[in-house]
Amino acid sequence: MSIWWFLWFILSSILLGTTIWSFTILFKQKRAWAAYAKSKGLVFTKGTLSGPCAMEGSIDGFNVSFFTAIQEQEDSRKNRQLTVIQLVLGKPFIDFLAAGTSEMLPFLNSMEIVSPHSLENDKWNSKANHIYSRNKEAVNLYLTDNRIAILNNILKLSNSDNLILLDDEKGVFRFETSNPLTDDVKIDKLVTKLMVSINKLLPDTKEIAKFKKKYTAKENS
Repeated sequence: MSIWWFLWFILSSILLGTTIWSFTILFKQKRAWAAYAKSKGLVFTKGTLSGPCAMEGSIDGFNVSFFTAIQEQEDSRKNRQLTVIQLVLGKPFIDFLAAGTSEMLPFLNSMEIVSPHSLENDKWNSKANHIYSRNKEAVNLYLTDNRIAILNNILKLSNSDNLILLDDEKGVFRFETSNPLTDDVKIDKLVTKLMVSINKLLPDTKEIAKFKKKYTAKENS
């Protein structure tokens, strides 16, 4: 037996095993997403046999979307396939706050309308998370200890790169994870937990009125 034939056989076996594993994960993902979409009345897109699936729709006032994306690196061999979860709640929060994990820093720094927001609080992990704002006085009013803790907990969602954008019309919450999410029960628990946390971030009408005074004061300055 030629050594080259032997090496070819070993390499082919590894590649075949990797392909089978990838298809197994993809099949489990599609099955879980289809089940979750059906239970919540979302639109499920199956995709091609070897291609990614997706789902989107509305749950309890939230616009919800799940899809996959490629995180590109300078060395293409290190590219990662990510599962992206995005929740959008069309209610007023604060104008304007952006927060994210370290992987989101390039995006945060590219936003010309905001600048780094100084936040010193025991409930905030300033090493792992970053916060930016436009109207700093209004954001300081918004950032109660409880909201700081909630924002921090949302951002520390394990094994994911996370982004939060809040303005006076809506809140956008984006999560990018290498976890393919192949269990519909766990998906439901995750989304439900996030929705409960996000709803706790909503200001009441009195707070919104106070924020608007800060917006007006800044516009007039």
